[in-house]
Amino acid sequence: MARFQFIVQEFELFSSEADFWEVYKNLKGGKMGYQHILDALKIKRRASISDSFGDDAAAARAYFGGDLGRADANNAFKYKKSGRAEVYEKDKDVAIRWHKLLEHNSEIRAKWEAMSK
Repeated sequence: MARFQFIVQEFELFSSEADFWEVYKNLKGGKMGYQHILDALKIKRRASISDSFGDDAAAARAYFGGDLGRADANNAFKYKKSGRAEVYEKDKDVAIRWHKLLEHNSEIRAKWEAMSK
């Protein structure tokens, strides 16, 4: 997708051109330039992705009572570092593994669905 399309898609989310420029104005109150808008959209997208990982990682931690190294996690959150078993801590790593675990383990998926109702 052309970078210009990202701006067009964002623009279409607003009810008016004035509303768009109210959000995308520079420090002097004028309209942001093309690259500044793209930079702002990149920051917005990254924040959204980060929030999603945070929610999913929190779900995994809640399911396992804060202990991702538990035996019933089936080593889904463990990795080897210098010959030692470590547990993933970053939200992105935990979230990715949580999704894989839910996809491949029907028992955990069913329990999680029951917990999250």
